[in-house]
Amino acid sequence: MQTTPHLVSLQEKFGARGLIVIGLNADHILDLDYTDADRKTYLESNKVKFPVGHLTTEVQSAYGGVQLFPTLFLIDREGIIRGHFVNYQDQATLENAIKPLL
Repeated sequence: MQTTPHLVSLQEKFGARGLIVIGLNADHILDLDYTDADRKTYLESNKVKFPVGHLTTEVQSAYGGVQLFPTLFLIDREGIIRGHFVNYQDQATLENAIKPLL
């Protein structure tokens, strides 16, 4: 996934200022044949240090029935969605959206 290195970099750059990246893996929703070992290898090889869980149908529904991946939400400190991106976004686009929220 092209987005993962950007998220890792942004977490490193802005984590001290309050950015928290949380990943949800859609493999189960998409019925993909990846094992937990495959996922662990991917996360380790990409130096992912932020929490990553599995997308559930409940979360998928709560966020508008997300069907395209990657889908990114920027949520402010009050829990309000302030940004929504579908498909690949370059790091500069994500950074410019994040900075005003910190």
